[in-house]
Amino acid sequence: MSDPLLPPLPQLQGADIDLMLDVYTHHTLRVPGQPMKNDYGDTSRLRDLGQKTLELVVTYVLFKHQPMQSEEEIQKGPEFYPPNILNFG
Repeated sequence: MSDPLLPPLPQLQGADIDLMLDVYTHHTLRVPGQPMKNDYGDTSRLRDLGQKTLELVVTYVLFKHQPMQSEEEIQKGPEFYPPNILNFG
């Protein structure tokens, strides 16, 4: 289901098995002292980038949502957002 408020999802190209395993592996399971991968880093870096990406998407949706919410409403957090504003399904 597409939502006109959201940008299109990126298409996954190829199958980088190491990347997929790192995306779905908890950072505590990483071998201590293991070097980061040259192309994307490690599980902790992926986790932080994912968190920032989610924050960006939520910010974008709140920015585009009509009627606009006040600063105070946004500061209250997700439990006070309008119903279904973050329903991406």
